[in-house]
Amino acid sequence: MDDNINKINMRFLLNKQYNVNSKDNSEKNDSSICNNDLKFYKKRIIDISKKIINNEIENNETNSSIINSFNLFANNCIKHFKTIDINDEYQSNFKDIVKKEKKTKKFVSFEDDKNKINEILFKDEKIPTLDSFVTKIKTADEQIIIPKQTIPNIYKYENRRKNIKKKQNKISPLYNEEEKRKYKKEKE
Repeated sequence: MDDNINKINMRFLLNKQYNVNSKDNSEKNDSSICNNDLKFYKKRIIDISKKIINNEIENNETNSSIINSFNLFANNCIKHFKTIDINDEYQSNFKDIVKKEKKTKKFVSFEDDKNKINEILFKDEKIPTLDSFVTKIKTADEQIIIPKQTIPNIYKYENRRKNIKKKQNKISPLYNEEEKRKYKKEKE
């Protein structure tokens, strides 16, 4: 009895998008889009996207969910493209910087040269003077380099068509009368 009441409560009182057990929720899951459906409706999806961009669709009750979804999609795409462009701009500023190689320290082995080791260990220590305890301040010679904050220009013309494949002109073998005749003869 209690189990049935819980199912009824979950079915009718809970918001459908949060209801995990409902069949409608599994159908609305974004990752469950069938590839066949996507291929079938591809041209219509692209067409409605173009119409929304060009403001050819009215924002009424039937289209409002599609327009809102498209606006969310467009905002996410814009954020993604901006971060890519900003990262590329910063990386282009640093492409000329060469990394410095680390100097490797050479240690003298004990067997090679005992005299050098003794010189290192028993070198004459300098007697401390008052000059070694006084700190010296240089005023005019040192220039402090303050890093500049750069604002990348992401609205360049190159960024407008970045990472978009160019269309290849598909020329059919039947584009003129002579080619049509040759093509028919080859088939026969």
